Parts: sequence; C-alpha cells; structure tokens
Amino acid sequence: MFRASGSQQAEDDRYVLWKVRLFALGAALALAGMVWTVRWLVWAGIAALAAGLALRLLPRRD
Repeated sequence: MFRASGSQQAEDDRYVLWKVRLFALGAALALAGMVWTVRWLVWAGIAALAAGLALRLLPRRD
C-alpha cells in the first residue's frame, strides 16, 4: 500500500500476496457471475473479497 510517510514498508505486511490474490479471485468471480447471471458465483466473489478484507484485521509484524 502506498504510504506517503514511508513509515511502513510493503515487506512488513506478510499477507499482502494473499490480499492481492483474493482480490483478483473475488473480482474475477463476481464479474463472471454478473456476465453469466449466476447468483452463487457473484456471492462467491463477494466472499473472496470479504476474506481479503478480513486479512486486514490480523496482527502485523512489529
């Protein structure tokens, strides 16, 4: 994440790769569900995005 102050480096966030993967997966699932009008696929995408958001609540390295 971009930080103007530079107080936290990207290496400090050990879950950054999982956040990016879950965002990409969730976005792809949700978009595919919208294109093909498959409701469960949209909800699966939302669940993946929520899981990525939940990773923000995990403790960071100090």
